[in-house]
Amino acid sequence: MNEILDELLGRAADSFARHEEDAALEHLLEAWREARAEPVIALVQRLSDRLGQSLTPLDIGSSWETQLERRHPMDLPRMLVSLLEFASRSNWRETSKRLEKLRQWPADPRFVPVLASISRMPVVDDFRVLAAFCDVFMHVGPPYDVQPLRALKVRLPPVLSFVTRQLDRVIRLGAAWVPPVLGAESVALCEALRDAIEARAGQERQDAGTREGLLARVYAAPEDDSARMVLADQLLGLGDPLGEFIMLQYASEPDTPRIARLLAMHRVKWEAPLGRVIERGRTRFERGFPVAVRMTADDPGSRPPEPGPAWGTVREVDWNPLIGTWDDLVERWSVWLRHPNLRYVTRLRHVPAVLASRLGGLALPVQRLEMGGDLLRTAPGVFDTLAVLPHLKWVELPEAVPSDVALCASSPLAARLERFEAARDGAWKVEVSRTAEVPVRATLMSERHVDALATVLRAAARFNTYGLRLSCARKLDAEAEGRLRSAAEEYARVDWE
Repeated sequence: MNEILDELLGRAADSFARHEEDAALEHLLEAWREARAEPVIALVQRLSDRLGQSLTPLDIGSSWETQLERRHPMDLPRMLVSLLEFASRSNWRETSKRLEKLRQWPADPRFVPVLASISRMPVVDDFRVLAAFCDVFMHVGPPYDVQPLRALKVRLPPVLSFVTRQLDRVIRLGAAWVPPVLGAESVALCEALRDAIEARAGQERQDAGTREGLLARVYAAPEDDSARMVLADQLLGLGDPLGEFIMLQYASEPDTPRIARLLAMHRVKWEAPLGRVIERGRTRFERGFPVAVRMTADDPGSRPPEPGPAWGTVREVDWNPLIGTWDDLVERWSVWLRHPNLRYVTRLRHVPAVLASRLGGLALPVQRLEMGGDLLRTAPGVFDTLAVLPHLKWVELPEAVPSDVALCASSPLAARLERFEAARDGAWKVEVSRTAEVPVRATLMSERHVDALATVLRAAARFNTYGLRLSCARKLDAEAEGRLRSAAEEYARVDWE
């Protein structure tokens, strides 16, 4: 056992020295599964606590459940925070559900302190919670302190005797545990890694003020490259991978494989300051910081978490199409979008029309907006509302119907749009660009949609009648071509491709 354990501890030390701390934690978890010794448990908890300092709680929602293969070692403690919140509120339904889901995870010593805390809470007196609680303890296994479990057993009412038998098995398993004896080399490796963690933490505490000041400069003035470069120099001196990442993304010829590796190892930590409202793994980084995010489809609860200062570098928010559009949820996000930390967001994608209808009153800096289609049915006044946005100059409707084009073209917004795009997948698309030599471009993908495109062309003429470039994926018969030519008569110039 000791040879395998020493190898795993050595890998953890090497990863930590390279500032690959997530990888170091994974090696320590493997070491714990090899030998469930207290020094290893202490290292797992210390490194996990260190990595979790900037992370927000993570609820086990639908979007997370579809990404089980992408689980990160720091997902678990974030989920345990959410579990404790429900348990402390005596919400037996959510507590038992989350306890059951924990068994999807490999055994992990970080379960134990949270389970010990729950054992002292009234919620565990519910038989459903108690059963799930015992199942998780059996899943994790020892070592654990049996005293809180014995105290729990004493206070349980007699009516729960059928579940108490499960608790008895957990207590017997923990009481019978014999701690493994580590060899001298294993003990030395644990002590050396503990000292390395503490030394790095101490150095970071000394430099924290400077780092936080530079980060604040980046968030407050995201176009200021000087703050990023000074921050990168400081982080490089500390060996922090973010410093290398910033420099690589500034390079005239970036090392793409190295950037991808750094993202694979550190993305969770670098996304974390944005909070739990974003979908993991979908953030785009530029110059070392997030610039584009995709919102999670999980319910944010009664109120989405307030966007922190880290949102200062974000320019684009993709409004996940799976997000609901019912009124109370739209109201929550409307409030969220007003936050001053979102003052640099200039592009919104996949915005539900009902939410877009609320944007006009928010004084947002949005310049480019993408919405869902069939607006005449779902939000007929949306373009009148959007006309209030002073900077909006580009509108996209990727799932449009012909009436959407007419609705926009006849609105007050149309006169100041620099670009308008609308499309129906596999049917037609139209682009209007006021600065182009030919302002209106239209494409027919399927002859079955000739009449729809004809309607679109007549509506698009309200944007600009100077010129139209029309292309068809296939040659049309004379009748179909005639219908399009008739629709294009309002344009001064028509180019066929």
